[in-house]
Amino acid sequence: MHRYFGFSQSEPELDTIPTSPSDQAKMYAIRIKKSRINGIYIPKDINEAMKDIDERIDSAGREKFKQVSEKESAKKFHFTFGQWMSHNWSLPQGSRLSHYLKGKGLTFVDDMMVTLSVCYHRHINGIPLDEDKLIAEILKRRHDAYKLRFKNGTTISKRKLPRPGEIDTLHRE
Repeated sequence: MHRYFGFSQSEPELDTIPTSPSDQAKMYAIRIKKSRINGIYIPKDINEAMKDIDERIDSAGREKFKQVSEKESAKKFHFTFGQWMSHNWSLPQGSRLSHYLKGKGLTFVDDMMVTLSVCYHRHINGIPLDEDKLIAEILKRRHDAYKLRFKNGTTISKRKLPRPGEIDTLHRE
């Protein structure tokens, strides 16, 4: 398999760049059904992801990950472990794992990476994953941050925008 800029000659249906929303939807529909993308196994859910990570991380890496706090595990390894998951499991482009996580309510790739990192930390420390509660907490934090951004925002202009039928009357004055 030859990869060039993320494309794989072994999977021609994935080698085209979608140029329209309908092409993107078609590509997404293909990707979410694949158990392998570019030769890399794509877990179908969080439990399979934990097993796959166990097979890939050596004992030293696992021990390093285990030693940090749960909260720190999501931050400290975001640009290493998190990016590896995002890239290899095709979270931004769509895969059966990202589709599973979207079905749980996660739409931001960073939130998917945090969920998987925290779940792996819990997994190797023998703590129940409790993924639904974790996802609910992540979604609440995302919603609260969104509300806070608008609450603390600065008003740029208070001018009233015309309604669709009012445009002609404004220009006649």
